[in-house]
Amino acid sequence: MADGSNKSLSFSKFQLYVESQEEIAKTREVKLSDFQNLPRTWRYVYNNTVYECVSEVKEEYLFLSINYGTSEPRGEKLYDFKKKENIANPRTSSQAELRNQLFVYYDFETELLYLNNSLKKTVVEGILKQETNLIFDIKDIFVDIDDFVKELNTVDCFEFTSIKDIFSSSGEEAERKALEDLTGTTAPTKFSVKAVYKGQDRYLITKFIRKMGKKFKSHQLRGLIIKGKSEEGFERIYNTDTFIQKEILKNVTVDENNQFNPQIVLTTLQQQINVGK
Repeated sequence: MADGSNKSLSFSKFQLYVESQEEIAKTREVKLSDFQNLPRTWRYVYNNTVYECVSEVKEEYLFLSINYGTSEPRGEKLYDFKKKENIANPRTSSQAELRNQLFVYYDFETELLYLNNSLKKTVVEGILKQETNLIFDIKDIFVDIDDFVKELNTVDCFEFTSIKDIFSSSGEEAERKALEDLTGTTAPTKFSVKAVYKGQDRYLITKFIRKMGKKFKSHQLRGLIIKGKSEEGFERIYNTDTFIQKEILKNVTVDENNQFNPQIVLTTLQQQINVGK
């Protein structure tokens, strides 16, 4: 057994959507009211594995602490370290040890989902659906602008902040002149833009989106966010602020059973997330 030592815990980041009840779009971003009837505790069974769930819902976040295990495989014998011998396994084939841990954290401000086990995306979708009657969809975060554009059918909005003169290159005189006409001065080196559309055809703006992607890679702008929908009506988001795909918590205390304390995990994860905000 462990002696109250520390371990690292890694969280992967995802985007979380819910199937919309509206006809305008097939999916939407989740909101606090989606979880207002979530019970404090419940069980979910999937593929012969039982998941014991504990929820905490606040205005800023949703946090699930889940212990899970399966009845199989089961060994006939156990090794007793004190007796230094094999003994009969007291657990029957109809019982399961819930010794595995799964943590789920959703930040309503950044609209990001954090999972410590990315292989459990389908399970988390099922866990949430069972108690909310909503259909959830956990999506990977787009990193490559070309991959994002391929899935995009219409553009709802884009925004960015220029930290250098992004229209200083040759061949961009028209863009620079437009900015000068808008501001009444020579093109500023730092400015922010947010454009909102009503389902703008992505083909009309693809060239500009790709150009802004290149500007980001060359460190000429930050905070590039593009929102739109796929051909099937599913919402898609490209957000450069989420490019760091993991949050790694170091030196998190575990108890004598080598288990994490959920409240310590929650506090440590929130502290690390808030540093980046």
